[in-house]
Amino acid sequence: MKKLLNQLQNKYIDHINNLTFLDNTLREKIIKILSTKNQNYRSELWNNLLVKLENFKEIHSFSNPYYIGFGNPNSGILFLGKEKGFDIENRPDLFFLESIDNIKQWELLTAKKDFNTQDSLYEKLNFNPIFPRLKHTQKISKRHTWGMYAHIISELKNLNHDTLINEVENYSNSLFNYCFMSEINYIPSKYSKGAKLSPLRKEFLSNEFYKKFPLVIIGAKNYLKAIDVCDVFDAELSETNKEVGQNKARKIRIDIFKSNNQKIILCDHLSGAAGWTNDAITNLVGELK
Repeated sequence: MKKLLNQLQNKYIDHINNLTFLDNTLREKIIKILSTKNQNYRSELWNNLLVKLENFKEIHSFSNPYYIGFGNPNSGILFLGKEKGFDIENRPDLFFLESIDNIKQWELLTAKKDFNTQDSLYEKLNFNPIFPRLKHTQKISKRHTWGMYAHIISELKNLNHDTLINEVENYSNSLFNYCFMSEINYIPSKYSKGAKLSPLRKEFLSNEFYKKFPLVIIGAKNYLKAIDVCDVFDAELSETNKEVGQNKARKIRIDIFKSNNQKIILCDHLSGAAGWTNDAITNLVGELK
């Protein structure tokens, strides 16, 4: 994680600098937010900016192409989804906490030798990427993406599905202790954008950090091609269109890739809307074992 973080915030600032369509005053304000070390002050600057932002649609431009992710970076499972599922214009608070501030949060946490222990999780962070359930405490459906991730982990590790998804106090019992999760498209959206893997994001996800997880599940089959998976993970396609189940409308198929140290599955978006059945999840898990 420390190697991944090296100069990452500066790259994010360079990215904003290269957005030539932004008004110079607006660009300077965003860069000031990104450059500020104090987390509370960063949050204050963000809230002040929102009050004065005339064209709220410009807010999408600030999305963090170097969004790292949530969960336990020392776990053995990596999930890659389509994009974070909320509307930026309606939830600018989440946009700041879950996208813009993600690098700074990880910098703060990795500065602590015990950053993934129970004590450090309850430091006074506005948001903790290791355990986002500290903020998102509402009950989550099993058909929600996090619920589907929990379903896979519960079968892989013989753990209780309900506990994994709805634990909001004890990190060690939570879904986020057993996996790390990130996104293919770095721009959050309430509804699927159908976005392809951008060159910048492809380069970032090719970092050695994402190659260290033995099991990788990419729930974004229409966002990237097999060649993208091979390039990002230095992997080879092992099996294509393998059937793992069937719903009322269609057969559910996956692609399987392998590298020297990883097994990677490319599949449809992991959510209830994608038509996953329990049998299909069980069969997918069987391919991971």
